[in-house]
Amino acid sequence: MDRRTLLAGLSGTGVLGVSAAEAAIPKSHIAPPKQAKTGMRHRTYSGRVGYLDGKGGEMGREFFTVTVQPSGERTLRALCEMDDFRLMRDVTLTIDANWQPIDAYVRITAEEQLVGATWFKFGDTTADAHGVTVKEGNVTQHYDLPSRVTSFGTHPLHNDSWKLASIRQAKKGVAAGPSFSTSNMSNGGSGPLLLPSQPGRMVLVYVGPERLKTDAGTFETEYFRMDLPSMNETMKCWAMGEDCVPVRQIHEWPDGREKRFELTDLEGDYR
Repeated sequence: MDRRTLLAGLSGTGVLGVSAAEAAIPKSHIAPPKQAKTGMRHRTYSGRVGYLDGKGGEMGREFFTVTVQPSGERTLRALCEMDDFRLMRDVTLTIDANWQPIDAYVRITAEEQLVGATWFKFGDTTADAHGVTVKEGNVTQHYDLPSRVTSFGTHPLHNDSWKLASIRQAKKGVAAGPSFSTSNMSNGGSGPLLLPSQPGRMVLVYVGPERLKTDAGTFETEYFRMDLPSMNETMKCWAMGEDCVPVRQIHEWPDGREKRFELTDLEGDYR
């Protein structure tokens, strides 16, 4: 089957019709990191992504730290700053070894004022949220679901790059379950709420391996797209390694606008 197999319906429930062959994970061309001598069993890596406009000027940044436990459970901690919207997003998101969300906390401010702060919890057949937003007030949400949530979009770039893990799971024949996000705005500037994704709203397209060079080094990445047919928008993504580290992302809008996101720093025990 063509490696450019279209992965449709990731936001719904069902088995995805994709190639059963699992693509090999490319290796980075920069020197592998030395394992930290902390005495603890988890590994940790951290980095920075620059948010750029169409001319390469910086208009924001994302600082991330990820810890990976021996069980495969991992926690992303991300601080996202968007100068053009004066928006700041603090995210802590934990997923299990199957890349399924366990819990999360998201806090958003815009123009130095609180937009909202919400805690999220996911069970085998449930999704819950408790928080407060300026628009909605005190918020409590509960969903009974047919299966476990397999994707939760909290809007950091590193969270976006984890879609590569969804593609790899689909190639293994793993069924996709319900999907949620915290905001339907492209900048993630509303809520944060527990918003179910509509089936077919996002289509993942796997393109293939590509070597990229950024300020952080030279990497062997995997290139995929997140297409939003209803809005005629495309997000081109390049992620690296077992950890699906974000290396580059390009957002394209119908009016020709473009935003670019690039990895500028990376250190620690990434794979």
